[in-house]
Amino acid sequence: MYSIRHFFDFEYDFESNRYFKVQFGVHHSNVKHLLYSHFSKKFGITKERYISIKHPSSYIAPSAELGGALFLEPLSVISSCSKLGFGVSIKRSASVGHHVTLGDFVNINPRAVLSGNVNIGMGTEIGVGAVISNNVTLGSRTLIGAGSVVTRDIPDGVIAYGNPCKVIRENERWADILI
Repeated sequence: MYSIRHFFDFEYDFESNRYFKVQFGVHHSNVKHLLYSHFSKKFGITKERYISIKHPSSYIAPSAELGGALFLEPLSVISSCSKLGFGVSIKRSASVGHHVTLGDFVNINPRAVLSGNVNIGMGTEIGVGAVISNNVTLGSRTLIGAGSVVTRDIPDGVIAYGNPCKVIRENERWADILI
């Protein structure tokens, strides 16, 4: 059983609690990246300190490779030979197809479907109910809108949506974040 405690970093004694495991309390990719960077630099909290939370109704293929700090909600699926980076969130009823690679801090929202051989860069977010077709690459720090149907590659650092999905503008969420 886990307990949750909210605090500001100046209210907590990280040194005396250095053996406790931690997990992100947010799901937006850019915020997770900021929090990880802050706590890593200021308090030396490494990737090994983060736990993964996996709902028992989710399915993970035995051949999937999972990075740390995974957050897996109910009825989500990770198919065979997929590789997930650090700090990935996969929301309820989302499906990750075979041979998919997800970079660090990727966020897959509810009912999104990633077909096979999909590559998604660091910090990218996939909107609710989006469908990513086979053999598609999505760049880093990209936002795919809800309900989009992605049939072609999408570059780094953009917001894209629609059916078919197309680039709309730059993704400002990551504009001031050092990577």
